[in-house]
Amino acid sequence: MIAFVLLWKASVCCEAELKVKITNSPEEEFLSCDVRSGFDQKRRRSLKFIISRNMAQRVLWIQLEGKKHPYKHLVADVDQYLDDLATEICEKKLKNIEPEDLEFFGYHEEAENDESGEPLRSDIQLKHLKTSGVAPLVVRYPLSNVRVHIRYNLSNSKGSVTLPHSTGLYHHLRQEVYKEFVTLRDGDPEFYFVQYLGDGKDGDKVKDEFQLNAIIEDTPAKVKKREISLGIKIEGRKAYGDYTLKEVSMLFLKEEWNNIGNAPTFDIETLPSSSCTPTEEEFASFVNQLSDKNLVFAGKIPNETTAREFISVFMTTAIRIIQKQHLKSRNLQNLQLFVEENLSGTRGYGPVDYLDRAVDTEPETVMGSAEIEDSDSEPAAKKGKYGDE
Repeated sequence: MIAFVLLWKASVCCEAELKVKITNSPEEEFLSCDVRSGFDQKRRRSLKFIISRNMAQRVLWIQLEGKKHPYKHLVADVDQYLDDLATEICEKKLKNIEPEDLEFFGYHEEAENDESGEPLRSDIQLKHLKTSGVAPLVVRYPLSNVRVHIRYNLSNSKGSVTLPHSTGLYHHLRQEVYKEFVTLRDGDPEFYFVQYLGDGKDGDKVKDEFQLNAIIEDTPAKVKKREISLGIKIEGRKAYGDYTLKEVSMLFLKEEWNNIGNAPTFDIETLPSSSCTPTEEEFASFVNQLSDKNLVFAGKIPNETTAREFISVFMTTAIRIIQKQHLKSRNLQNLQLFVEENLSGTRGYGPVDYLDRAVDTEPETVMGSAEIEDSDSEPAAKKGKYGDE
């Protein structure tokens, strides 16, 4: 609280003493005057009004979402609500939009630690808002009256969502896919979108709301709905299904294998000795299972699904032997086989065909993984990969 004395010389050559008391707090900001002598009632009221009006004015920094810079807005009445501000913005800035269609985002004194990302309530008074040029009050508004149906995928995992066409569309979409895919929450990697053009072709990268809205505006509307397909990419990494045999061989062996015919013949004798040697019974069971598979499939492996039948025998036998021979090792005893499991690594991400992991350990440990690919074809992720396509 501040108190001071103002000496005022009136034009009628009389001297008066004016005591002014200013109260300034987060809840209220007002001024009261007490004229002891020398003022007529009209002049006293005029002076009080001018001072009060100046004290009540407050600056809000407001940014219309999608615009480059915020603007300064003078508030005449700090007791007004966000609902009143919405009406004023629509009258002056967004003339073809209804006030109830606006959403506000920012900080206010009643919820300083609110990080939910939800719009502010319409009944918040303007005096409780906290704004600056760096952290303005953001106004989200509709861009059209159509809905946008977006099909998206991360590697082989797919999803879709329908959202209103507003300035917050890009933000909404990022929230949706972040919630959908564990890979995007694991370490919070930087990710972006890529437009899908059809026939296995990718279009431009989509890294901001301007690029996304440009795609939507170029897409014809059908019954007040536009439909687009997007892929999700992680900066600095590739989906496992996008790797080719040539890339993998160069990455790990420093050799270039364009197809499986270029790879050297596998020689089991070159492998180091293992502490997990199968018993005669286990080896006989393994051979019998492979023989049965070979008979029922007539010695042919025409596709990936058939190949899995044979590979599963190798995987299950190997893990069972490890489990039995390492009962004293808690990690290996809890070894478990997973199929079509999502994995997030330093070089790649997405589902792998087989994954063995030590479960119920702190932390859980990935022991190995396997991905089946047709070595003479395009990466699997190039084939019909986006949503409902």
